Amino acid sequence: MKHGIPFIALFFLLTVETRSQPNIHPASTVADAEKSFAKKALETNTRTAFLEYYADNVVVFRNGNPVNGKDDWSKRKPDSSELWWQPVFADISLSGDFGYTTGPWEWKKKKNDNQPSGYGYYNSIWRKIPGGSWKVVIDIGVPVGMASPEKNKPTTYPVIRSKPVSGKYESLRTELVGVEKAFLDACRTNGNAAYNIYSSRELRLYRPNHLPFTAADAISKALADTSLSFTFQPMAGDIASSGDIGYVYGKVKATGIYNGQPVNADLSYMRIWKRENDGQWKIVLDVIGGN
Repeated sequence: MKHGIPFIALFFLLTVETRSQPNIHPASTVADAEKSFAKKALETNTRTAFLEYYADNVVVFRNGNPVNGKDDWSKRKPDSSELWWQPVFADISLSGDFGYTTGPWEWKKKKNDNQPSGYGYYNSIWRKIPGGSWKVVIDIGVPVGMASPEKNKPTTYPVIRSKPVSGKYESLRTELVGVEKAFLDACRTNGNAAYNIYSSRELRLYRPNHLPFTAADAISKALADTSLSFTFQPMAGDIASSGDIGYVYGKVKATGIYNGQPVNADLSYMRIWKRENDGQWKIVLDVIGGN
């Protein structure tokens, strides 16, 4: 779902560097699909748009648990609310059939409300199905509690490009699962310092009640905060047929103290990995949230 319920503020951070491309970027096709999705929601209603653009097996998150999003939306009735969103960042696999988009959303209880009732960021994985149309296969939202300064910002695309990868799908997928496991092992051993090894320069890192972390000056503050600890439980994932982009999602247990109050929260996460030009897998999108 494109919006979520605020939970807690969680801190991690690394430098993010993205630049607009002077020419048409291949990922503009998946960004255009997202824009059409958002336009459909405004012109009709949220339920109609989600049922049209969601894949039959799409995964969304409820109370920290993955559920089938199409089943979830089919049980709802259209209402007078309005959900607006837009892609501010997008990327696509070298195979051209797998991509992701992310950007801010705003939700109004009624279309004619003067101000939104909720703000956040969405993160969607897209796949091209037989026939050539794009469908959302993973959708995880992050509440931020404030309007985004990226609203109405043009979509940007990454500078770093992956090289083609040879290998069978299952072996490539197994490799990505191993990379995720190695990262989580490093987190258990080295804490937040593991991000220094595994993160891309493209990284966009999302945590509840915070705008996306993109500025280098917040790194020291984020890494210095040890009041919360996080336990990740990977559940599933997938990879592009070209073997250059993939994702893993699962559950997160957050424990510790936040704002002087004890925290014991069940959340969800999605991590997108990209094989960069040196052949190494790096994190390009890291999300803790869920609806």
